[in-house]
Amino acid sequence: MNEEDVKVRLVLDEEDPQEVSSGMIARPLQERIVAPKASYEAEAIGLRIERLIEQHCVSKSRGGEADMLSRLLVDVHDGGVGLVDAERIVTQMESRFANGNGADAAKTKSQRNVGAIVIAGLLVCAIFVGLGGFMVAAQKAINNVGASTPTPTDAAGTAVPVASARSWQYYASQSDAPRIAQQSIDDKTSTKFKLFNSSGEPVQVYWISYEGKRVFYANVGAMKSFEQLTFSSHPWQVQSANGKALLYFVAGDNKNETIDLVGTMRSLKR
Repeated sequence: MNEEDVKVRLVLDEEDPQEVSSGMIARPLQERIVAPKASYEAEAIGLRIERLIEQHCVSKSRGGEADMLSRLLVDVHDGGVGLVDAERIVTQMESRFANGNGADAAKTKSQRNVGAIVIAGLLVCAIFVGLGGFMVAAQKAINNVGASTPTPTDAAGTAVPVASARSWQYYASQSDAPRIAQQSIDDKTSTKFKLFNSSGEPVQVYWISYEGKRVFYANVGAMKSFEQLTFSSHPWQVQSANGKALLYFVAGDNKNETIDLVGTMRSLKR
């Protein structure tokens, strides 16, 4: 008996007699011969398990899977599990993680798409709100085109026509003027007038107060001039020495109004 026969005999002595009698003599020797290949496959499977743990089991949500793979890795190295079973388990885990990553990626992409849609919607809403405000302002501006300036009021709440507050107005007497023009309204706009007494007799000049009362200001001789600072909307009256009304006027915005007494009186009579 040679050395190889001794080795086979030693192995066979450890096997079940029934297996020996059934012709399975070569199996122990075959397993021993392919042992280096099995060791290589175990190492390869171990590397795949380690790669799964590193790439997919870092998060706490996969702690159970990490523990299972760690135990499988120990069993593969210690021989506690068959290589075929270990291969099957690793392949299933790789497939599961691959599908899970695809689902996670699709979920992430979907979430990004939803976020982009929400942001776009908010931008569109902001644009429409801005355009809405612009359109409202534009419509108000259009509606105001040609609209009259709000009519001012005096202390008593009586409306003051715009014309009376901006242009100089002339009347033959105070009674000819509208009621609103029979008293001073405000002192917001200062102005000035120069009255030339072109008549052949002296005249008197009165300012009409905020209460509608006459307040004496000056005597103006024949062919003399009188200059006076005043305010827009303030009425003045010119009368003769015996109290006869000659001219009644309301100051406007023009800063330098020159009034020819006789010429103005004649224009009112036309």
